[in-house]
Amino acid sequence: MTLKKLLFAAAVSTGMFIVGCTDNPLSVAQNDVAINAAALPDLDITSFSYVSNVGGKLTYTITIKNRGTATTPNLYNVVLQNYLSKNTIIGDADDKAAGGRILGKNITLKPGESFSFTYYTYESNWSSSYKYLVPVIDNSNSINESNENNNTYFKLILPDVIVSSFKITSMTSTTIKYTATIKNDGYTTIPDIYEIIAQTYESGDAVYGNSDDVASGGTKMLVHKSLGSKATHTFTFSAPKKAGKKYLIMVIDNSNKVMEIKEGNNVKIIPIP
Repeated sequence: MTLKKLLFAAAVSTGMFIVGCTDNPLSVAQNDVAINAAALPDLDITSFSYVSNVGGKLTYTITIKNRGTATTPNLYNVVLQNYLSKNTIIGDADDKAAGGRILGKNITLKPGESFSFTYYTYESNWSSSYKYLVPVIDNSNSINESNENNNTYFKLILPDVIVSSFKITSMTSTTIKYTATIKNDGYTTIPDIYEIIAQTYESGDAVYGNSDDVASGGTKMLVHKSLGSKATHTFTFSAPKKAGKKYLIMVIDNSNKVMEIKEGNNVKIIPIP
């Protein structure tokens, strides 16, 4: 016999009446539980970008978003934890902790709201065996979420090739001799190092990429990078001086063979005396 019939029979036998009972009481309770269970926040890391690398301290910006259907509790004690990983799995044996913090912000996030902040990790945490930097939000599971499996963000550990110094050493009416120091300012060894091209241009202005740039020589560049240090390599060659050109432009990795932390810092421009 169903629960509804049992209740009705009990009411009749005791002289009570049930008015307006249109559904099974058990199913109503189950529906209430399902609705309440769905109304939860859901923290997700939606973006991550490197900002700077100064003195072995790699700073980045990160954005978290509440993708759930309820407002988060106060985020003050929510933990962001960095890990290093050899793969896109967090929780296996190869993970290494690489610094963490309590957010320390007295804020809540309504459904759909986001919050961005900066954090960092140190070069001393790294070794060549790790491929990813992985921030994990709410690492201590202080917030009950509708989805506990989307709190990680996998960011490739990449090199960053820059022209750290560039200067003219001598010049004549037909040639310019200069020295450039190329540096890997990133966090991993550069693959296919002989494919990195250093290309020089002469220009009428201090802008790279417009129509007045004239190619004035290039070479395949050998760059070394030992993790934990920032080795450099210096080279010198000559290029003809073009009439009306006032600037010398050096572009490293001109053919974009290397995937880098930042692709916008490969250019160095100096005036021609």
